[in-house]
This record gives sequence, structure tokens and C-alpha cells, in this order.
Amino acid sequence: MADTEGDNKRKNFRAGNMLADQAWVRVQKKTFTKWCNMHLKKRQLNIDDLEVDLRSGLLLIQLLEILSDKNLGRHEKKPRMRIQEMANMNLVISFVKSEGIRLENIGPNDLVDGNLKLTLGFIWTIIQKFVIADISEGELTAKEALLLWCQRKTKTYDNVNVKNFTSSFADGLAFCALIHVHKPHLIDYNSLSADDPKHNLELAFSVAENELGIPALLDVEDMLEYPDEKSVIAQVAEYYRVFSSSQQQDIAARRIGKLLEMTREHDRMKAEYVKNAQALMDWIRAKIDEFEKRDFENTLEDARAKTNAFGDYKSQERPPKSAEKLELEQLYNNLALKLRSHQRPEFIPPEGLSVAAVQGAWGDLEKSEVDREEALRAELERQEKIARLLNQFKPKVAKLEAWAADKESYLEQREEINSLSAAQVHLKLLESYEQEYEGSKLRVEAVNKLGKQLLELNARESDFVQQKMDAVASEWQELSKNAKTKREYLEEQLAREERKEALRKRWAEMANAFNRWVGDTAEAVGDSHFGDSLETVTAYRSTMDENDALLKSQCGEKMQELETCWSEMQEMGITDNRYTALTIEDERETASELDSALEHRHEEYERELKHQQEMEAKRKEFAAAAEQFVAFLQQDRQAIDAVGGEPDEAIAGVQAHFQEGAAGAKHLADLTRIDTEARQLGVTENRHTEHTLPTLKVANREHAAYVADYVAELREEKALKEAFDKRASTLAEWISAKTGEFSGELESDNTLGGAQARVNEFLNYRTAEKAERAAEKGAVEADSATIEDQLQSSSHDRPAFAPALSVADVQTKWDALEEAEKSREEALYAELRRQERLRELSRRFAKDVKDLVAWIREKKAYLEQSPAMETFTAAQVQSTLLSDFEEEYGGNGQKRLAALRELAAELQSENYSDAAQVQSRLQEVADAFDGLQTLRDSKRAAIDAELARFDAKCKEFAEAADAFLAFVEAHRGEVNALRGEPEPLSGQIRDTYQEGARVAEQLAKAEQLAQELSAMNISKNPHTQLTVPTLKEAAAKLADYVKEYLQQLRYEQEQKALFDRRATALTEWIDETRATYSEPSFDNTLEGAREAVSAFNEYRKTGKASRAADKNVIVSLGANIERRLANSAQPRPDFAPALPVADIESRWASMEALESQYGDAVYAELARQEQLAKLVAQFDSEKSDMNAWADKKEAYLNAEDAIDTLSAMQVQLNVLASFEEELNASQKRLSDVRSLADQIVADNYAQKDRVRSDADQLAERWSKLARLAQEKRARLSSSKFDDHCKAFAKHADDAAAFFGSQKEVIASLGKGHEGEWGAAVPRRGIVQPVAHTGYLGEWGAAMRVLYDESGNEIGWRGEPGASESSRKKKSKRSSSKKNLKKADSTTEVSGDKKKKHSSKKHSSKKDGESSSSSSSKKKHSSKKHSSKKEGESSSKKKSKSKRSKSKKHSEEAAAIEVSAEVAAPAEEDAVEPAPEAEPEAAREPEPAAQEEDVAPEATQEDVASE
Repeated sequence: MADTEGDNKRKNFRAGNMLADQAWVRVQKKTFTKWCNMHLKKRQLNIDDLEVDLRSGLLLIQLLEILSDKNLGRHEKKPRMRIQEMANMNLVISFVKSEGIRLENIGPNDLVDGNLKLTLGFIWTIIQKFVIADISEGELTAKEALLLWCQRKTKTYDNVNVKNFTSSFADGLAFCALIHVHKPHLIDYNSLSADDPKHNLELAFSVAENELGIPALLDVEDMLEYPDEKSVIAQVAEYYRVFSSSQQQDIAARRIGKLLEMTREHDRMKAEYVKNAQALMDWIRAKIDEFEKRDFENTLEDARAKTNAFGDYKSQERPPKSAEKLELEQLYNNLALKLRSHQRPEFIPPEGLSVAAVQGAWGDLEKSEVDREEALRAELERQEKIARLLNQFKPKVAKLEAWAADKESYLEQREEINSLSAAQVHLKLLESYEQEYEGSKLRVEAVNKLGKQLLELNARESDFVQQKMDAVASEWQELSKNAKTKREYLEEQLAREERKEALRKRWAEMANAFNRWVGDTAEAVGDSHFGDSLETVTAYRSTMDENDALLKSQCGEKMQELETCWSEMQEMGITDNRYTALTIEDERETASELDSALEHRHEEYERELKHQQEMEAKRKEFAAAAEQFVAFLQQDRQAIDAVGGEPDEAIAGVQAHFQEGAAGAKHLADLTRIDTEARQLGVTENRHTEHTLPTLKVANREHAAYVADYVAELREEKALKEAFDKRASTLAEWISAKTGEFSGELESDNTLGGAQARVNEFLNYRTAEKAERAAEKGAVEADSATIEDQLQSSSHDRPAFAPALSVADVQTKWDALEEAEKSREEALYAELRRQERLRELSRRFAKDVKDLVAWIREKKAYLEQSPAMETFTAAQVQSTLLSDFEEEYGGNGQKRLAALRELAAELQSENYSDAAQVQSRLQEVADAFDGLQTLRDSKRAAIDAELARFDAKCKEFAEAADAFLAFVEAHRGEVNALRGEPEPLSGQIRDTYQEGARVAEQLAKAEQLAQELSAMNISKNPHTQLTVPTLKEAAAKLADYVKEYLQQLRYEQEQKALFDRRATALTEWIDETRATYSEPSFDNTLEGAREAVSAFNEYRKTGKASRAADKNVIVSLGANIERRLANSAQPRPDFAPALPVADIESRWASMEALESQYGDAVYAELARQEQLAKLVAQFDSEKSDMNAWADKKEAYLNAEDAIDTLSAMQVQLNVLASFEEELNASQKRLSDVRSLADQIVADNYAQKDRVRSDADQLAERWSKLARLAQEKRARLSSSKFDDHCKAFAKHADDAAAFFGSQKEVIASLGKGHEGEWGAAVPRRGIVQPVAHTGYLGEWGAAMRVLYDESGNEIGWRGEPGASESSRKKKSKRSSSKKNLKKADSTTEVSGDKKKKHSSKKHSSKKDGESSSSSSSKKKHSSKKHSSKKEGESSSKKKSKSKRSKSKKHSEEAAAIEVSAEVAAPAEEDAVEPAPEAEPEAAREPEPAAQEEDVAPEATQEDVASE
């Protein structure tokens, strides 16, 4: 039950929707038809049925041309076919889209097919574009704007509330209100009631159509039943079109008078603006040109003078011009306000004088001011920077020159070099100098950087700076050149000593390499492989012989190189070699071992050759048998392929020949036997044949499979041929039957239904029966192709396929069938087209008759009407309507009747069955059309009679309008006659004008006559151009004149009050400013002076500038008041304020005099404080530098002196002497600093007590340095070394005696060896501690030189430290005897001591050198032992005497190292004090080098103890 109720509700809902859908379609159809006819009647066209009449597109083209006032172009004038109608409709759609109209889901097919809803949508789109789109209100849409217009017009009417375009207009009151608000005499709105909507609607529609010419697009019944929104909008839009045009005319008339009276005032203000703007622009351009100049004199005084002048400009000259700019902008704004208020065109000043141009020029001036100020500041800073840089540049250059002179003397020395160690020591010293030289480049770069800055700043001392820079650069280039020359000399000496060492290494490398080569070559000869076949073994003989010759040749070459190297060593006098014990005799014995290995290889070769010859014979036997078997298989296959004939016959022949493969099996048995014998000999491959036993077995199996495949192929061929014959015969029978059927005559009943049935029957045959047979034909062709492909692709010789009925025969029959089909199809469609054309012509004739009859009835009803013509408009409307009918009757009506006659004639010619009925209907229509002419004549006579009675009322209104204008001019004269001050004069004017009461009384008379004319609907009076809006405009102009006169008086009063207020405020500020700058005071600090200057500049820039602008505004305001009074149309009294402009100017000048005095004082204070700040900064910088220098020197003087030798003491004394000289030289600098402090104190510096205290402390510190130097000299000059020297002398004598008694022990060490520096240690050498006489001084290097008995220098050595003492103690615990027996070991003496210099750079470099030396010794040792082992492996038969012989050659006896302490001087070239020596207990002993078979070498002290 519930489901039934739900279904009923849904059905009712759908029914309601259908009814509503039908209602709006019905309403819109009638409304849009009337709307279209409203426009089409201009061309005597009419629409009877919107759904039918628009299908051809002709009426839509006419409608669009009327609305758009454009020609749509060529189109089909008489479309008779659908394609012609589609062409017209496409033209319509294209035009609509070109006008910017967007169509949604509407196409030409829809309009041609008469789709009513889409047709209505298309008409609505046109209405929106050409009617509603022009209605606008802000951002609202056209629909919203139209609704707002209705709401505004009807908001004061009772019972009218317009919210939409449906229910709000349903009772008719909204339509009546729209008419009443514009034409109140046409409708008595108060008599209407919302309870009678039908009456309201009828009244509104009739009045609008008869009195206003607005056609009634809506029907009353439709509005009562279903008010459609789009239909109502179309109707209301016509109301808007009519009423808005008259309203616009009234508004335009009132605006004319105001514009004419304001022209003179506007022109005066424009001229004043142009004059003032031109003057201001000229001043701005002149100032910009002045500020762009950069004519500085390159002096500090000039920069300061120009800076002060620029400050005067900003404080005195600029503010009045700023006020002029503000006044100019105010004048322009007042003018623009007046132009806008009177709706006049905007004032465009001449080019370059607009407000934007003036503002832009002012902006350019401000930018040039900023640039000028920045340029002045930059120049001042540049001069100050030059002075600071020069104070740094000059002392640095002097220090560099002194350092370079000292180093030049060292580079000119040429030391005598007679040992490798000496060359290496001097190179080390040179490297230390080069490091110091590289460090000095930083100071050179610093000087160059300062110099470049001075040159870039274009200082006056540029020539001096460039000269010094060039001199330093030249001196440093000379130092580099001399260092290079000295290095070349030292490297040349070093190369000579290194040559000997290189020969020893070269011999060791060549001898060891030769031993290895002989061992490797002998081993390779023993591992020779002769080949795996007879050919390769036979061919190997030549290779073996060539290899023998090559090896012997290489051995001879290597021996020759060894002989040559041995000879060079003998020539250089080298008799020992610590790198190897091998001699030339050892190498000659090694070479003989290679000959034995070559003889053994020849014996092995002969045995392998015999074995290969036996295997080759068996390979050939197998190859012959294999080839015979392969030939048998080929012959057997050819015999099988020769069997031919049809499938059954061929199958029997193949089976009889093959006999299941018996012959092939016999051949395989023989091959198996031969293969077994070959494998027993070790044969694994056979180059005489590619066949193997497995491949031959596979070939036999493949031959059997080939025979089986051939038999299967023959059986498949037989089955395919039988199937083809059956299918081809069946298809040929069907084709012959259908061809006969289509060859006969076509039968027709001469009706459209019969023709359509025959066509459908033919189409069904093609899609069903023929399609099935076509598929069968394709199957026949596919079967034939399959059989032919199989026969052609067969590897056997098969006969061609030749069936009884071939595919070509079937195709011939099929082609004949298709020709018969084509003839039948053409005949069927020709008959169908003829029947369709007859139906279309008959329908068109019936429609045209119906349309023309409806038009005749409508026009007859119109001509028979007798409408009331109570107004002039109504009479004009009726006359126009009749003229439209006459034009339509003679034009479009006649054309439609002629077209109907042509259509009837065409049906007659086509032998239409109902042709007689067509002719009868045509005659009836022609008779009715002729009857309209008589009715037209009688209607024209009635209309002309009504137009003559409206002329008299027009003349009466013209006389009343002229009288009103005369009264207005007289009243204006009364107002102009009044005189006096603003306040009493304003009251007199109001009393005279009386708010326009007298003018309104006269205007009411003219309005009464105008209402009478409006009631007659006369909108144009031939007797006068004046209208009520014109008269109202004259009254409004008088009211505006009085109102503006009163506004001018009020503005005059306001300007005078404003002048008084501004003048009072400015005078008070001037008095306060004078009091501020009358007595200047400062706090004696740079910050205070800068703040005072900043505050003073800020006052000038902002405070005073704004007040200067106020003053200029006051002056301008007073001048404007006087000018307005002088230019007034009425006599005005002179302007006499309480504070005249002259009094204000006098006060201002007095204030500027005090301001100028204060400015001079504050800038002078700033200059004094800046000079003091520079002096203090210089003092603090000098103080900081001197304290830093004193810190380093004090640390040096307080350091403990760890001195172990007399030479070390002498070095320290030299360093101290250098410091004392430097201390004495610094006294001049100390004196300069004290003088600078005195000057600062004398200039009353705020912190002068601190400066005085710092100077005193610096003097006290210098005194302390002198005292510490004296104490250090006393410590260094003590005689504590006397006892040490005596003890050393005693020990030296004992050692010399011991050396004499132990000559054999010392001789076992050999002649000595070269240590890390290449210095040979003699057997009877002694060590004498002396100070090096070469390059000492600021490096502070204490050196010890080793001499032989004759006094010749044999090496260098550093001072022994704690690490050496520890090594000595450790080495004494080792057995001296054991050390001497280790002939192959590498001995090492570690004479290094802890480096005392604090520089990380020198420390890291020397550590790297030490580790490199240790690594080099290890490599030497490992090479020797490796060489020894290789010699033993390659020469096992050598005697023990050879190994003992190598023990006679030892490494160098000692390695003497140099340890030099190098310290780069500081920037001031002061000698850095040596750091305090490490305590003995804190030093870590260095471990002795421990390597395999290597013991620490005993020092001379160790030997002495032994």
C-alpha cells in the first residue's frame, strides 16, 4: 500500500512538472512571437508560428539585421530543401557567435528541425544581447540592474514590492507604478487595487501600447495563470527603453549653463598654474646643473667649505621653493576640484609642466642633492684617508730597505765546497733564507697595498709613493736573482758528489737485476711447451732456435752494460759499495748458468716430436671413414626426393626405398671401431675432419626423421584438396541463383511506402545473406592459398594445384552478381527520391497557404478596427501602423502570394495526384488578399482627420516659456545689485532670493501647460525649442549662481581665518627658535658635537624646512586672498590682517641671523673634536704597537739561557746587542708619543688624564726594558765556561791517545761512509767546537764544524742535546764487538737534538726531513738484504768465499746532521729572543733505529770507552 502511495506521488509530481513545463513554453512562445513581430514589422514581415516559421532561417536573418543594423551577407532567398535551410541557419549561428553571444547546446539542426524549447532559448539569447545587455548599474548584471531600476522607481508606491520578475508583477500594480512614476496623468494609481489584478494588467498594457507606443508582449491570462520570468523581463525592458530616453534628455539640458559660466575662472587658474610651474621648473633645472658639477680643489679645506655652502642652501634657499611647490600643487588641486565638480574636461598642463612633471623634477633635484652631499662626504673622507695611509707607508718602507741591505751581503758570499755534507748544509742555509725571503713578501705586499691605495686615491704624494714602490720591487727582484745564482753554484757542487753515489746505486741495481733475469729466464726455459700437434711441435724448432739466439744476445748486452758501469766506477776511483757485495766476476759466472738450461730444453723437444707423428696417422683414418658415411646419407636423401606423383603413390615409393635405415647402421659400426683406437693413443681432436662420432650418429637420426616428415606431409595434402572441392561448388550454385534474380525489371506501386519497403528489403539482403556468402567466398580463397603455399614451401618436388573449379572461376561469378546488385540499387533509390520530393512540395504548399491565410485574417481584423485617438501620439501611432501595413502589403505580401503560385505550378508539373485541389486552394487565397486594399483606403481617411486638432495647444506653451526666461534674467540682476562684507552680504542675498520661491511660482504656470501637452502625448512642439526641462534648467542655473556666490563669500571668510591661525602659530615658533640659538653650549665630546651638528642639520632639513614652507604658504595665502578680492566680480574691501606678511618676514630674518651664528659655532666645535679624535687614535695605535713590542722583548729578556757551548753564548750576546741597538732606536718613537700626548692634553681632551697616565706608563716600561737588558748581559758575560773548556781539553787529549792505540779497531770501520749529509768521517778525525763564521746573526744558529788532522773541514754538526746523551748511554750498553762484525748492517748516528725554535713552520719541516732520512736508510738496508737473497737463490753453487767477500763492504760509519735554529724576523725586523731551554728531566730520549740485522752505530765516545 505504501509503495502504491509513493508511486502516485511521483506520478503527480511528474504530471505537475509536465504542466509547468508546458505553461512556460506556451507563454514564452506567445511573448517572443510578439517581440519578434514588433521588430519584423519594420520590414513588413510577420511570424505566425514560432515553431514553424523560423525553420528556413529567413526571418531570423531579417530580425538580426534589424537589431544589429548590419547586413548578414548572401543567403538563400527561397530555401526549398533542408540543405538550403541549414545554410541560412549556419549563417545565423555564425553571426550570433561573432557578436560575442555564447550558445549552449543550440545548433542549426535544432532550429531547422523546429525544436521549440531550443528555439525559445535562442530568441531569449538575442533579447539578452540586443535589449537587456545595455542596462547596467555598477557591477550588477543586466537582469539585476533592470530589477534595481524597477525597485527604485516603485519604492514609494503602496502594495508594490518588486523582488523578482514573476510574482512581483502578477497583480499588475508594478506595471501601473512604472507608468505613473513617469507619466502620472495617464493612470490614477490611487484608484487601483491589488485584489483586481486582471483590471490592473489590462489597464497597464493598454495605456502602454496606446499612449506610450510600448507593445503588449504579455497576455493578461498568462500573467494570472503563470507569470514567466523571461517574458516579463522582455516586457519590462521595453518600459525601460522608453522611459530612460526622456530622462536622459532632461539631465543633459541642466548641465549646459554651469559649464559656460565657469570657463573664465578656469582659464585664469590655468594661466596662473602655467606661470608658476614654469618659474619653479627653471629654478630646479638650474640647481640640478649646479649640483652635478664636481669641481673640487683636492684639499680638505675646500671640501669643508663646499659642505658648509651646501648646508646653507638646504636651510635657506630650498625651503621657500618647497613652499612654492606645495602652493602650486594646491592651485592645481583646487582647479581640478572645480573642473570635476562642474564636470569639465581635466586640465592637462603644457608638456613638462604637469604636477607629475614638477614632482619628478623635484625628485631629480632631491637625488642630485643626495649625490652632491655624498660626493662632498666622499671627498672629505678621501683626504683624511690619504693622511692615515701615508703615516703607515713611510716607516714600513724604511724597514724593508734596511732588511734588504743586510741580506744582500750574505747572498754575495761564495763558500768553498769539498764534501757532500758541506754542500747540503749550505743549501739548507739557503733554503732558510728563501723561507725568510718568502715571508718578507707579505710585508712587501702590505707596502704595495698601501701604495696602491694612495695611488688610487690620487694623493699629492703619488710620485713619491710610486718611486718607493718601484725601488722596493727592484730590490726584491735583485734579491731573488742573487739567491738563484747562489743556488745554482751550490747545486753544481752538490751534483758532483751525488754522481759518485749514483754510480754505486746503479751498479747494485744492474747486478741484482741481471741475477734475477738469469734465474727467471732459466726457469722459463725449463717450463717450455712445444705444442699439442705434429705441426706445432715441428714448427716450434725454429721458434726454439730463435729464442736461444735472442736469450744469448740479451745476456751478452746485459753483461756489456755491467762491464761499462764497472769501468766507470773504476775511473771515478770507487772501490767500495755499501749497496751490494757483487763484483764483475760474480756476474760472469752467473751468465754461464743460462747455457746449461738451453741444452736441456733441446733433449725434451726430440721426445715430444716422435709421439705426435703416431697420433696424426690415426686421425687421417677416421676422417676418410667419416666422409664416406656423409656421402652415403646425401645420396640416400636424393633418391627419396626423386619419388613423385599424387600423395598415395608417393607414400608407397618412399617407404619401399628407405627400408627403416639398415644401410646407415652398417657405416656407423666401422666408425665406432676407429674412434676407440684413436682415443687409446690420446687423440682428443682431429683437424682433418669436422665430424665426430656423436655428430655422425645425430646425422643418421636426422635422416630417418626427414623420411618420416615427408610421409606425413603427403597425407595432409590429400585431406586439404578434398575439402576445397566441396566448398567451392556450393558457393558457385548460390551466386548463379542471385544473379538471375537481380537481372529482372523493378516493380513499383508508385508510393513512398512501397519505395521505402523495397529499399529496406535490399539493404537487409546486403547486411545478412550476402555478408554470409562473402565470408564463405573468403574461406574458399583461404583454402586454395593454404594448399598452394604448402606445395610451394615443400622441400620435395610436388605438382601444382589444379582443382575442377578454381578460385578465379568463383571470382568471375561474384563480379557478375555485384554488377546486377548495383543496377538494382540505383533504380530503388531513384524512385525513393522522387516520392520524397513530392511529399516535401505538398507540405510546403500547405504551410505557405496556412501562413498567408493567417496573415490576411490578422490584417483584415486590424483594418476593420476603429481605435480611439485622444492624443497626438495615439494618432501618430495609428498613422505609422497603417503606413507599415501598406509597406508590408505591397512588399512582403505580394512576394508571398507570388511564391505560393510558383509552388502550385511546380506540383502540377511533377504530375502530383492532388494537383486539382492545389489549384482550387490557391484561388481562394488570392481573392482574400485582394479584399484588403478596400479596407485600407477607408482607415487612412479617418486617421488624417485626427491629426489637425493638436496644434493650438503647442502655440500657447511657447508664449509662456518665453515669459519665464525673461523673469529669471530680471531676478539675477536684483541679486547682482547687492554690496557689502561677506557675513552681512550673505544674509541680504538670501532675503532677496527667498530660496527661489518667486521663480517656482512662475515656473508652475509653464509646467501646467506642459502637462496638458503631455496628456495629448505631444513630445515635440513645432512652435518652440523650449521645454519644461529647459525652463527648470534656467531656474536651476539661477539657484546655482546664488549658491556659488554664497560659497565664495564663505570661502573668503574661511581663508582669512586660516591666515590668522597660521600667522600666529608661525610667529610663536620663530620666537622659540630665536631663544634656542641665542646662547650655544657644548659638552666637550666628539659624540656631543656630532649630536649637536646632527640636531642642527635635522632642524634645517625638517624643522625649519617645514616652517619655511608654512611661511611661504602664509605669504601665498595672503596673496591669494588679495588676488581673489581684486578679481571678484563685485567690489570687495582690502585685506588687513592682525599680523601682516611684512612683520612675519622681519621676524624670520632675525631668527636666521642667530641660526647662522650658531651653525658656525657648532661646526667649529665638531672640527676641533674630530682633530682630537684623530690624535687620540694615533696615540692609542702607537701605544698598542709599542706595548706589543715590549711584551715580546720583555719575554725574551726574562727567558732562561740554556747555553751549552761557548759559541752559543756568543750568539746570545750578539742577539742581545741587536736588541740594545733596537731599544736605543725606539727612544725617538717614545719621545714622539710623549709629544703627541702633550698636544692632546693641551687641546683640553675630555679624557686627557687617561692619555697622560698611558704616556707615563709607556716611559716607565722602556726604563724597565733597559734594566732587564743589563741584567741579561751580566748573566751571559759570566765565566762559567772556563771549567768546561779545561775539562774538554783533558778528555780530548785522552781520546787522541786512545785512537792511536786502537788503530786496527778503527780501521775495521773502513774508510768511512757518507751520512745523511754526505760527510765522510775520517779514521783519526777530531771534533773542534767553533762558531760558524758564515751566515749568523738574526737566525741565531749555533753550529759545530768537523775538521781532520790537517785542519780541513769535513762536516757540520749541531749542538748535542738531551736526546743524544740518552742515545749515547743506550749505545754504550751494546757490544762494540758485535757491531763491528755486522758488515751488512746500516749504522746510524742520531745527533739530533730537540728543536728550540717556537715556529711551527720550521719545526714541522725539520721533523719531515728527519723522518725522510730514517726512511731512506731503511730502504737502503732492505735493498741490500733482498739483493743478497736473490744472489743466493740464483747461484747456489757459489763458494762461501764470495759471501764473505761482501762483508768487506760496509755502510758509512756515521751520519752527521745539522740542526740550525732559524727564526724569521718580525715585521719591525727585531731579533726574536730564543725560548727558554727545556729542563733536562722533561726531555724524551729518542729511541735508536732498530731494524733487522742493523744495530745502532757506536759514536766516537763509545769507541773511546771500548
